[in-house]
Amino acid sequence: VALVSNFKPPEKGDPEALVTIYEFSDYICPYCRNFNQDTAGKVDENYVKTGKARYVHWDFPLAGHGWGAIVSAEASHCAADQGKYWEMHKALFDAWEAQSKLDVKDEQAAVASVLGIASKIVADQEAFKACVNTQKYRPVVATMYRQATDMGLDATPAFVIQHKDPADPTGKDQIKVVLGALDYEEFAKTVDIEIFRAQGTPIADTPTPTPDAKATATAEALMKTATAEATRAAKTPTAAAKP
Repeated sequence: VALVSNFKPPEKGDPEALVTIYEFSDYICPYCRNFNQDTAGKVDENYVKTGKARYVHWDFPLAGHGWGAIVSAEASHCAADQGKYWEMHKALFDAWEAQSKLDVKDEQAAVASVLGIASKIVADQEAFKACVNTQKYRPVVATMYRQATDMGLDATPAFVIQHKDPADPTGKDQIKVVLGALDYEEFAKTVDIEIFRAQGTPIADTPTPTPDAKATATAEALMKTATAEATRAAKTPTAAAKP
């Protein structure tokens, strides 16, 4: 994605953290908005700020969401030029309701919308406007989108949790793909499992559920009947074929 000088996908957290969480997201996607408003903050507090995970945002503006998704992604990087990426990131999701009503085919409406959102965030309004109007980050966003689809992703939000294999640190990275806007508890369980794997710590076995006695008896009876019928059929002589 290095199509703009010194560009790298926005990230936060300890670069040496055991796991890296990649969020593939779209600013017009309602499920992405839900995740970022309901879950992302807790992930940030409990995993990123504590050094347990590094977090990377990856733009994946779905075609059906039109110019609003594309221009918003570009605008987030224009804000990053002034050190305000995460502030713009949050503001774009906070403005989701108005953004989601934009005409998907109206690029200028999308531009006007992000300029309004950024007016309270970036210091140099003219530089930000020039960045958006010249489409400085369009090649980057297009490449990030293409790379996401090359991975087989086709919906948002999607997450890839990546870490080294403790048994083979120089080998292929281990990845876990998570799809959908999980609530914090479910998302945290998945992250914890990947952290355990990255540490080489054995994961406790899932408790074996107590079998349903009635269902077990029924299954055993059916198997006994089927076995008896199969045995009887095997002992029954086959009639000789007529010439």
